[in-house]
Amino acid sequence: MVCTIVASAGTEYKECLRIERRRHGATPNSPVIEPVEVQRFAMAALSAGAVVLFGACYAVFLALGRLNDFTLLRRLANVSYAALAASVGGLAWFLRLDGAWLALVALLLAGYFVAPRFIWRLSVATHDSADEQGGHRV
Repeated sequence: MVCTIVASAGTEYKECLRIERRRHGATPNSPVIEPVEVQRFAMAALSAGAVVLFGACYAVFLALGRLNDFTLLRRLANVSYAALAASVGGLAWFLRLDGAWLALVALLLAGYFVAPRFIWRLSVATHDSADEQGGHRV
């Protein structure tokens, strides 16, 4: 059974939807998940995975670039952060975030930017103080 959607009349669309739901075994009051919503949810999940991946790449490239004083790795850290920002933007877009949630997204981006830098400074300060005391910590 093929159902045509008439854009001018909403009742035909509702009747068409009701027929399609019955055809697939749904009860009249059961919720329907639109295919567009499933696709949007899948893209949000992929974006969330990219946030984790690019956040880790940013931290690793930044640490290795500073440890070895290698400029290329620092540039890769900046590229990773840009990709992180793009994937966070995509995540906010696919989840249709607004208001306070967008402020939380901005806080997440700021945290991802400063956390590896503060951890690096803490590690350097910890190892410098251990070297000054003459002890070697493992």
